[in-house]
Amino acid sequence: MIALLVFLQFAWSAPKCEFKYDNDSSLLEWTAYKFTKRAPVKGHFKKIKVESKPAVSAAGLIKSINFEIDAFTADAGDPARNVNILEYFFKKAIVDGKIKGHVTKVNGDDKKGTVDVKFTVNGKVINQTFDYTIDEKNRFIARAESSVLSFGWKDALSSLHEACKELHKGDDGESKTWADINLYVTTVFEKDCDGSDMDI
Repeated sequence: MIALLVFLQFAWSAPKCEFKYDNDSSLLEWTAYKFTKRAPVKGHFKKIKVESKPAVSAAGLIKSINFEIDAFTADAGDPARNVNILEYFFKKAIVDGKIKGHVTKVNGDDKKGTVDVKFTVNGKVINQTFDYTIDEKNRFIARAESSVLSFGWKDALSSLHEACKELHKGDDGESKTWADINLYVTTVFEKDCDGSDMDI
């Protein structure tokens, strides 16, 4: 009985916490590859709109996420490269430039796990699983290996390769633009316990 009373006292006195999504800290990065030796080409999208609902756990917050990416804001860190990626890839791949999606399932806790995301592009649905971790500073990091072919972007890949054929020619004289892409999502979750921000 005493043990039960101690447990109930602890439960009543434990801080009630709420997790919120910090839109300002959101970043969606991608890594593509060129040359037969797979030299990485990195970039990110400058405009991402995220909607979510506060939750009592990080996993609950993740599951509430809906998002919209403006693919026409892709930035690979070089003005000339940005033009090529926009004109010869994304404008060929996506009619309106919008990549929409939402989380469908979370397998994990407030430290690590997997998250299933359903993307919608040009009316086509693509399912992708990400591995995620949440560190001691509430930073959420999700990673996934994918392919532009999974999104139905074969013609756009061919268009980009043709436009950048010489640029993607390596020391071996072969020109290669890979379909493989790696996706990275980072953001910071706000954790408020009884009105005070604190770390997980």
